Amino acid sequence: MDADLRKCAQEALDNGPDEDEQSESGCNWIGGILLAWTSPPVVRDVKASVQKNFRRPISPGDVLHSVSGQEVENMSRADILRALTRFDGGLGFRAKQAANISLADLLRCNSTAMEPVAPQRGERRRPPGGVAEQALPDEGFNSFGWLSPIYLPPDRDIRGNLHGGDVYVHGNDIKEPRLGSIYTFTLYSDRQGFGAQECEPRSVTRFAVPMKSMSSIRLPPEEARPARNYLRQSLFYPALEEQGITLRRYLWGDPSGSSLHIFELWGHPEAIITVADQLNLLQMEVLTRHRMCRPNADGRGSQAANRVCGAQKNVYCDGIFDLCHIGHQNLFRNASKLGTHVWVGVVGDKDANSYKRPPIMTAAEREAQVLGCKHVDRVIPNALCFGMTEEFLKEHDIHVCAVGQEYFDRYPNPDDDPYYKVPRKMGIAVPLPRFEGLSTSDLIRRIRERASPDWTVSSLPSPTGDALGTRASDDYHRKECLSEPRKNVYCDGIFDMCHIGHQNLFRNASKLGTHVFVGVVGDKDANSYKRPPIMTAAEREAQVLGCKDVDRVIPNALCFGMTEEFLKEHDIHVCAVGQEYFDRYPNPDDDPYYKVPRKMGIAVPLPRFEGLSTSELIQRVQDRFPPDEPAK
Repeated sequence: MDADLRKCAQEALDNGPDEDEQSESGCNWIGGILLAWTSPPVVRDVKASVQKNFRRPISPGDVLHSVSGQEVENMSRADILRALTRFDGGLGFRAKQAANISLADLLRCNSTAMEPVAPQRGERRRPPGGVAEQALPDEGFNSFGWLSPIYLPPDRDIRGNLHGGDVYVHGNDIKEPRLGSIYTFTLYSDRQGFGAQECEPRSVTRFAVPMKSMSSIRLPPEEARPARNYLRQSLFYPALEEQGITLRRYLWGDPSGSSLHIFELWGHPEAIITVADQLNLLQMEVLTRHRMCRPNADGRGSQAANRVCGAQKNVYCDGIFDLCHIGHQNLFRNASKLGTHVWVGVVGDKDANSYKRPPIMTAAEREAQVLGCKHVDRVIPNALCFGMTEEFLKEHDIHVCAVGQEYFDRYPNPDDDPYYKVPRKMGIAVPLPRFEGLSTSDLIRRIRERASPDWTVSSLPSPTGDALGTRASDDYHRKECLSEPRKNVYCDGIFDMCHIGHQNLFRNASKLGTHVFVGVVGDKDANSYKRPPIMTAAEREAQVLGCKDVDRVIPNALCFGMTEEFLKEHDIHVCAVGQEYFDRYPNPDDDPYYKVPRKMGIAVPLPRFEGLSTSELIQRVQDRFPPDEPAK
């Protein structure tokens, strides 16, 4: 990157700035980063290929403040470019300042979305005479949390004293969670799992108060801790509830090292402004670039929190998404660049059966797995397979349709397109390139070929990082959040044909700490463990990294005999281990896999997912396509 950056800087110095739509100062591409020559320089765009060189992902709006350790915010364009021509490592960026954003603008997106949400239960009903269960066991406060819809029963009871702020409820109860909001609700259970009713979204705003300014904050005298079971480091102030505001104070401070107190207000935007003024918080910094909730509600809630200041732009893409793989994840990532929210339509079983071939997975399984992928904010079940209509687009408030380039190539005239005629004629269809790597057909073919006794994963092609669309070994993005002291949770496995069981593991592991590191066993060890994997190590790493809750992938993870050196090298504080290892080896000394973390006291057992497995998926394919039958 260094040589490319120096070359770009010299060319920009020689040729002058390009036009910039947002300012008269112009802009230039410098080593994969589009810099606008405002004062200070601001990032307009950034190529994904350069993100790996930075500890924190760079975003449009970030400010360039140093080059090779030299501050540049008050330097001219020419001086900055001269410094870049001598670049020898170290570009410093800081997040876009929130001071230029008014509190009213900050809350604008939620200001029209504060009416209570009627539960949409479809055919679900509370048991006759049943009593709704409260998500929190404490009296005097409503239940609250970030609602995350799921379409399969959870693998265990997810009650208030187990969740970390996220509440997983059946998707039929609340089909359209208002992202970036916290909810008050009543939780109940039935045979389909947990559901929520009487849901009311509340806007959320955080303020950072320096230690020296705490004396100017006018806090109510009464403090309470109603959520001791899972919000152990939070205080609440009951007196403000009468004004429709919940005030939460975090007790852990700012992990970056500065002495800050963090306050969070939930409620209607107007009420937040009124109470913040009463408390003298309006004079403090408003935090806009943090994650409101954990990355699983990451893939959902984190995106919403980072987008709260802009107008909502819903991007839609659809498909069958059978054996959901890295090609599909690449589609979701590309779609996310076209707007603020990604809504994915999953075609139901009936239409999918008549399209190409009957899917290997059921519609419910496909919906759940798509929802477990990063960048996906919402899943629309039973999506249209043929003939998208204007009514469908309006019903789901879709602003952009991400469509495969092959439909534009196959049907140059939109009137001939049986799938996307309407959005193309409306001018809202945007073509996306087809992923040329892995496909569902490839996976099916590999499964059929592996029936040969001579088949090994080494016979498969080794895709490059570019073909996969990600560099799994070093595409670790630090969370842009204020959080409790860092606690890295580790889990590992082969993760062949990564499925909802694996996604469930990552979600459960995320509840044990602040970051989830996933070790992916390499091809050599995987071949000798159980069976040769269907996917290469590079493909498995990329797919795991594309799942919500996963912060970092560690390639070539140890398959046998985890060591203390490995745990120290990767700064691992907790090992999430399947309960079956504790059952199979009651004495830790007998455990050939997790002996060390168990004896260190950092191994935590997690229940095994009893639903879908890789073995079952392979068996389904083999049953569907006998060896003597040609594959479709």
